[in-house]
Amino acid sequence: MIPAAITAVFRDCVEIDDEDEQHACQLYDYVKSGDIENLKRVLEYPEFRAVINMKNHLGCTSLRIAAAEGHLDCVRYLLDFGASVDSPDVKLQTPLLVALKNFHFDCAEVLLEKGANPNGDPHHVTTPLYVMTMQGSFRGMKLLLEHGAATCESHNNFLPMMSLHVPLCPIQIALTYKRYHCARLLLNYGTETDYLPSSRPDRSHMILYDLCINKLCALVGFQLLYECGTNIHIRPKDSKKVWELEERPDIRRYLKYITENPRSLKSSCRLSLMRQYGRNLLTQIDKMDIPVVLKSYLSLADIS
Repeated sequence: MIPAAITAVFRDCVEIDDEDEQHACQLYDYVKSGDIENLKRVLEYPEFRAVINMKNHLGCTSLRIAAAEGHLDCVRYLLDFGASVDSPDVKLQTPLLVALKNFHFDCAEVLLEKGANPNGDPHHVTTPLYVMTMQGSFRGMKLLLEHGAATCESHNNFLPMMSLHVPLCPIQIALTYKRYHCARLLLNYGTETDYLPSSRPDRSHMILYDLCINKLCALVGFQLLYECGTNIHIRPKDSKKVWELEERPDIRRYLKYITENPRSLKSSCRLSLMRQYGRNLLTQIDKMDIPVVLKSYLSLADIS
């Protein structure tokens, strides 16, 4: 995995001459400053259009620079003239990823509409959705999810090999950092919650209920997991029995109740609809001719 990532960094390296480099540097200067008029002027010449995807010493194309700076007009114009929408820099960051990291959501939306991969570069250590969840950016997450971002996609397959105990999926990040609004959004878009990764079948990334226990999540974290159908009985042998811990009586009572009692009819109906619509749940709810209170219930908004 690591050699493949290193190869990916240098995959676009080509030999260039001094004149091409000068033209490319002019493009870099114009897009960095947001000088759209001069950018339009020089792109009328074929020698400038020929270097539109040339990279600087950091592997940044003109589009990558424009996206990082948030110059929307430059982003649009470069794309119209054939700029490569997913060309990564030396860190394997795509224009979409750097636009989102810098909260330039208008640029990110244009890139996605022009075909940018919502999951980022496959050799990057992680995905744009992971980064947005890490930052707690509900808007960035929703933008990615609306354009098909994979809720369980994880590029960092080499991390378990390095014995690093880190959350690998967005839902784990949301719960680890107690971003319950982000967790709710991921669950509404059908993220998987019962899984055993092939890389570590012996203990999983971390079973989600146990993650909530270890990270001292509030009751809402456990409720969200249960109400979206996460199996409470999939637990490792060394799992903590939180209902035996006196210092968290509310969690103990809740977990004891859901393990000893059948799911309510109301909860079962919601879960059935969530499974039926999957990723399309939120858009389908908006089209349903039902009371607002039911829309709130279907989208887990009643759990807070």
